[in-house]
Amino acid sequence: MTKWTNEHVYYLSKNGASYVGTNPMKKSIQIDHHLLRNEAWMMSGLPKWDIEKPITFSSSNGDKKQIIPDARFKADTLYCIEIDRKQSMVRNRKKMELYGILNELFYIKNQKKIVLRIYTTLNSRKILFENLAGEHGVVCEVYVLDDI
Repeated sequence: MTKWTNEHVYYLSKNGASYVGTNPMKKSIQIDHHLLRNEAWMMSGLPKWDIEKPITFSSSNGDKKQIIPDARFKADTLYCIEIDRKQSMVRNRKKMELYGILNELFYIKNQKKIVLRIYTTLNSRKILFENLAGEHGVVCEVYVLDDI
C-alpha cells in the first residue's frame, strides 16, 4: 500500500480520515476556486500545466513585473488560465494590464500571442473581460461556468 498524503485533499470527513488513518480536514475556503480550475483543466483537454507558477518579466522601461496565472500551459502558444469568482474588477484590470505588457514581449520573442482564458461564474463579467482584453491587446477567451 502506498503512503497517503494530503497534498491534493480539500476536504476529508471523519469517516474518510478514519479510513486513511489521519485527522479530518475542514472544507477549504478555496475549494470552489480549485474545483473551477479543475473544470477549466478538463475543458482545456487535460494538458500538463503549472498551477500558480509566477511569470517574471521586464517592461519596456526596465521595471520588473510579475504575474501569477491560476494555471498555464504551452501548446501552440502559451495559454494562461484565470479563474474569476470573487476577484475585484480593479484587481482584474491591473492583471489585464500586466497581460498586455507580457503579451507584447512574448510576441516579439515568439511571433505568437499569449492566449488568456478566463473562467468566470458571472455572465455580466464576460463583456467586461472582453473589453479589457481589447483595450490591452490581449487575445482572450472568456467562459461562463456554473458556480460550484
